[in-house]
Amino acid sequence: MISLLGLLVFHGSLAGFSEAEHGVRYLDNGRIRLGVDLDKGGSITYLAKAGGENMVNSADLGRQIQMSFYSGPVPYAPGGKQPADVWKGLGWNPIQTGDFYGHPSQVLEFHTDEETIYLKCIPMHWPLDDVLGECTFEEWIRLEGNVAIVKNRLVMIRPDKTQYQARDQELPAIYTNGPWYRLMSYTGDTPFTKGRLSEMTNRTPQSAFP
Repeated sequence: MISLLGLLVFHGSLAGFSEAEHGVRYLDNGRIRLGVDLDKGGSITYLAKAGGENMVNSADLGRQIQMSFYSGPVPYAPGGKQPADVWKGLGWNPIQTGDFYGHPSQVLEFHTDEETIYLKCIPMHWPLDDVLGECTFEEWIRLEGNVAIVKNRLVMIRPDKTQYQARDQELPAIYTNGPWYRLMSYTGDTPFTKGRLSEMTNRTPQSAFP
């Protein structure tokens, strides 16, 4: 049995490590349907109302609905391995699905009782070519009416103990298909108090970023 710590210092393929299931697994309560893809780190790749169209954009491993975290240094070049030029400003950036070069994250555990989902994965660093994150991601999902309730946890096993500056985080990263361009979120400084939501909509030429 290979230890998790052993895997995290090995920047290479995880093929053969886990016998976890593959493909998309769903929760469906008759009102909404949600799917996680075990070949993409267990990220959410399907979300739709009953009988409706999938809202989630899965054009590449950097989209979906997924965990994505940021820290220093910038650029992050472990062992001298350089990030892709277009993403070198991101710094330390493990994400749930995989990396910019197409290497998927590895699901370590997956459990479902048809009402809830639990999974754990080792993420990949988005800007780097086949580099494991020094951490694990965990996710708990359940459906309640027309709402998906998702709890995430980042467990750090990073040898670098430097206190880097605070960074904006994607909690979670969300990429939807074209018709679903309105994002509603609470952006104030007193969360969990049922405050007023704000609409955040990017429209060209304000931003070409999806």
